[in-house]
Amino acid sequence: MNAKVRRTNKIVADRLAIRVVVTQVDGQSFAGVVTDLDDGWLLLRETESLGPQGSRVAVDGELLLPRDRIAFIQRP
Repeated sequence: MNAKVRRTNKIVADRLAIRVVVTQVDGQSFAGVVTDLDDGWLLLRETESLGPQGSRVAVDGELLLPRDRIAFIQRP
């Protein structure tokens, strides 16, 4: 694992148990609590899918997102 990957993993790991908004490369966004991660995946709980005009739809159960499809992560 190179230094850039280690730094990225640390930055995301520092956000465990914190509510974030995750936007994927296709523009789809989710708000939830980061509860786990590894090199390939980010696990969100208490998640909502964010839609147009601020609409929110609860996601049933846990949401596992592939990290290579994540464009960015924000803290609201």
